[in-house]
Amino acid sequence: MVKILVIIVLIIIIIINIRKEEFLHNKKRLTIFTSSFNLEYENEIKELIKKIDPKKIEIVLGSRYEGLMGSISDIYKERGGKVISAQVKQFIDKRYKDDYIYDTLRERTLQLIELGDKYLVLPGGIGTSNELFEVLVKNNIKDFNKKIYVFNINGFYNNIINHLKYLEDKKYIYGSGYKGLNLFISDNIDEIAKNINNN
Repeated sequence: MVKILVIIVLIIIIIINIRKEEFLHNKKRLTIFTSSFNLEYENEIKELIKKIDPKKIEIVLGSRYEGLMGSISDIYKERGGKVISAQVKQFIDKRYKDDYIYDTLRERTLQLIELGDKYLVLPGGIGTSNELFEVLVKNNIKDFNKKIYVFNINGFYNNIINHLKYLEDKKYIYGSGYKGLNLFISDNIDEIAKNINNN
């Protein structure tokens, strides 16, 4: 009788662990592109991160220790979320440990893209714009078709959006044009968070 109970308990433990692995595997990875040290929209970005569901989403960042990226990471981990980081050797701080380390920014960018199931583009500089266009190109040439969420706070990305519309008008975007790039653009925190959590 005792042996049967032990076997039943072991079977239950195995089933629980399998279900746990399935649950973790089903989480989507959201790669976030942003500038680490420009804090102009820090409060709004923190508010957005607080609304992303850590039970559904894992976050991927270019760093999880410094500046705005560090704040994003800290907020998400405090809520029980998982954060994955990919860093370049020249920016490594020996006090911390990143998940992936690369020789060049190009290698890091490709890894951030590869790890993501979807992307959140926050206000940022040239590097962030480059990352946005990297995933736009991949959607445009059908290398993949992943959702790209653009937080267009205070019209930050209006010029880029207008340029995409211009390229569409000029027939420089393949297929169904600008609308076929799988972009979700909004300045509304609740709207973006809801879509990230549910799509």
